[in-house]
Amino acid sequence: MKLSQQVLIYGAAGALFAAGIAVRFLSLPTWLNLTIYGIVAIPVIWLTYREQVRRKAEKRMDQATAWATFIRDRNVR
Repeated sequence: MKLSQQVLIYGAAGALFAAGIAVRFLSLPTWLNLTIYGIVAIPVIWLTYREQVRRKAEKRMDQATAWATFIRDRNVR
């Protein structure tokens, strides 16, 4: 893992931790709490969707590869 990736991951974790502390223990206005929730939720939703798309694509590729292997082995004999 590159240093820039580690900095990004630990920076995001630190920001999420700070946001969680602020929302939980500080008496912030409602609009600020909702803004913090939105800032946290949008990347989480985006990453989840991206991972689901990636899994679906991998599943399709695996099925296509398995089918091609089945046809190839069937035609060889």
